[in-house]
Amino acid sequence: MKTRIVVGVLAVLSILALSITGAEAGAGGFPSPLTSFFVCQAINGDAPGRTVDIQVPGLNLNLGSIKLGNGTLACTFAQLFLPKTTTEISPNPGGTWGSLKCYAISVPRKGAQGGPTLFDFEDAFGAETDVQGSQIQYVCAPTNITQ
Repeated sequence: MKTRIVVGVLAVLSILALSITGAEAGAGGFPSPLTSFFVCQAINGDAPGRTVDIQVPGLNLNLGSIKLGNGTLACTFAQLFLPKTTTEISPNPGGTWGSLKCYAISVPRKGAQGGPTLFDFEDAFGAETDVQGSQIQYVCAPTNITQ
């Protein structure tokens, strides 16, 4: 189980790294700050059959010839509120954080709406249909990572 969580977190960081790399290449070398929370769930996706190089400037990390494995985590934008209020929590108050920190969550049965379902995905690596997803398992928040 811990291995699956680690793989999931690494998948989110890889997605973030690829988006930062793309932002740098297209925007003159400056990654953009994150402006939203994300919620993530485990999925059972296929491997796209691609190999990539990854650069993560904020962590001074360069990885070459990384083979992409199965899709294991799907994340989407979310709004978070203080309990039982309409007070929204600001995901990035200073507007400068460009990394993600993910928190495992447990959803009470009576608080959950909907269950595992099938999703279609289209991304830079191709399209995939009817991918099985689980309940939301993580909340990811913008953060600042330093070494």
